[in-house]
Amino acid sequence: MTETEQLMEAFKAGRISRRAFLGAAAKLGISASLMGSLLAAFPEPGLAKSTGRGGTLVVAMEGEADVLDPHVGVGALTDRVLFAIFEPLIARDLVDPRGRTGKIIPGLVQKVDLSSDHLVYTFHLKHGVKFQDGTPFDAEAVKFNIERQWDQTMVGKKNAPWFYPKAGATRSWVWQPSGLTSIDVVDAHTVRFTLAHPFVEFLNVMTNGGPGSTCIMSPASVKKWGNENVANHPVGTGPFRFVDRVWGSHITLERNPSYWNPARSAKLDQLIFRPIASAASRVLALQSGEVNLVFAPEPNTVAQLKASGYPVSMRENPAIWFISLSPYVKELEDVRVRRAIAMSIDRQSMAKELLKGTVLAAESMQGRTCAAYDPSFRWYPYNPAEGRKLLKEAGYGKGFDLVFEIPTTGSGEIIPVPMAEWIARDLAKIGINVKLRTYEWIAYITHWGRGLKEDPGVGINQMSWGGQSSLWWLNLDFLSTSGFNTRKNRIPGVDALLAEGERTFDDAKRWMICRKIDAINKELVWDIPIVNDLAPNPMAPNVHGFVHTPGWIQDFRTVWVG
Repeated sequence: MTETEQLMEAFKAGRISRRAFLGAAAKLGISASLMGSLLAAFPEPGLAKSTGRGGTLVVAMEGEADVLDPHVGVGALTDRVLFAIFEPLIARDLVDPRGRTGKIIPGLVQKVDLSSDHLVYTFHLKHGVKFQDGTPFDAEAVKFNIERQWDQTMVGKKNAPWFYPKAGATRSWVWQPSGLTSIDVVDAHTVRFTLAHPFVEFLNVMTNGGPGSTCIMSPASVKKWGNENVANHPVGTGPFRFVDRVWGSHITLERNPSYWNPARSAKLDQLIFRPIASAASRVLALQSGEVNLVFAPEPNTVAQLKASGYPVSMRENPAIWFISLSPYVKELEDVRVRRAIAMSIDRQSMAKELLKGTVLAAESMQGRTCAAYDPSFRWYPYNPAEGRKLLKEAGYGKGFDLVFEIPTTGSGEIIPVPMAEWIARDLAKIGINVKLRTYEWIAYITHWGRGLKEDPGVGINQMSWGGQSSLWWLNLDFLSTSGFNTRKNRIPGVDALLAEGERTFDDAKRWMICRKIDAINKELVWDIPIVNDLAPNPMAPNVHGFVHTPGWIQDFRTVWVG
């Protein structure tokens, strides 16, 4: 009997575990399709193949999640975990495989009424919902959550006693542009939001920012553990509840047995997130059976995994991997220099050669699942000869040095250092000498958030972001007063267009405003879109029900393993 046959017999007889089988099978070169057939035919106890329910999903992520506080934690790595525990008032449909933009759907609300002057939103909450600690979800809980993160001094009021300054700083970009002036409890299941001015993106914004800026946590948990410690004891209304966290190792969740909506309860028994910074190591962990779903694999392994029988899901999403140019570096003050940089980066070859077709060359600062995305809009084509000419015209024919800050890994970052090295190599061809400065992910986003003005001498920084809410995303990136606009520069005409868009309830007119802003950025070149990630997710053949989201956040309640 061959070694492969012996392994199969041992697994069939139950002498070795599923994980041990997967690891040994990968080392012997058994195809993933055959592994899947065996796993389906001989499930372990509790993973009955016919039920479509159960099992443990171990997810390999690009790095460590932030704190598990939905009003403070940032980054898509964190959002994936938070969205399983907490739920927002307003959500997006993440499990419709045909939905390009992820339509807005009720979360913890039954319906929303809007006044004729577009200033008052009345939220009618769902009945019978309880937090995972058994306390009731109601209008007072909503008010507590909003006032915990809404800095009311922005509208000349006194903050609530439970206001958390750290949450206020993190979520300021949600409430500041909305013009929120008050939140009032009408009755036990009705909440009224009043705005100072019409803000068309109000409901859209509630689906963004972490797992939704209105993700509701148990007020009792905050009062029990305190603002600084509640992230170690997260309690929401979601389909999964928190079990434990070991930093650098794992976050473990389990199915919430008391979930308020049995028809949409989680199918998995457990959901485990493991931070593995190396893309190559994440793939090896999949092949050895240590994990069974991977985010951001090494691009050159995707075709090999497919050929070996591993299912790989890919889909367009809001991600724009882009670089920003500093208005505080002398050479970059000249628009000819910025255009030279834009047309000297070979995005198409990067997508094809370095990233092996797991991305698309980006053409816009609108993500491909944004409603305002214009598929006919095109960025500068690769033309280094014209780039050299523009540099010479600007008086930099001999080139100059630039510092480029980049994370080593992170949410939607793909393989950031090799990508930055590609850009540096391209810019060297026109005489710009790029020096890379790298940071670990959590350290990087803190550093990035301070802005380029606080980084004298840094010419380029990078982020992978975007949003399905077109105008909301442009507000974040281009509004001169936005805390997430790392340039902090006022681009002529853009602030006024954003303000106009916020008050334009006609979709077609609003999308035209968004496209005008995109065109202005192309003309002036402060942000350069590089690629749109297709976010490949390789998985073990025994993973079922995975639906690739059109957004940033995965809804794991549909998944089961067996």
